[in-house]
Amino acid sequence: MDELNARVVQVMDESGLSKTEFAAKLEVSLSQLSHISSGRNKAGIELIQRMAVAFPKYSALWILTGQGSKYQKQGMDEHTRLWLQTTEQRLRELQLDLKTLELDIKQKRNEEEL
Repeated sequence: MDELNARVVQVMDESGLSKTEFAAKLEVSLSQLSHISSGRNKAGIELIQRMAVAFPKYSALWILTGQGSKYQKQGMDEHTRLWLQTTEQRLRELQLDLKTLELDIKQKRNEEEL
């Protein structure tokens, strides 16, 4: 198994959550998580980002690279967690804006065809 995937599985095992609960907490599908656990797929940056937000005691650097301390230093947790939450929220907003624009373009094209 890939080392990155192994660290994801390690966090999952240490979380005390079932695979279903862990996937729900990260807002990913159970099949995506199973594919990472089995080594079929490699964990991506979005999953790592979600893990860092959902499990702030773990160092994102450690999850991603295996380097440094496994656990966050106490003073950095809140700041990093808030930054990641803000970034993730902004990403969701931009994704919604993009979908709205795509729907507007599709609607205008349909109107032009009539």
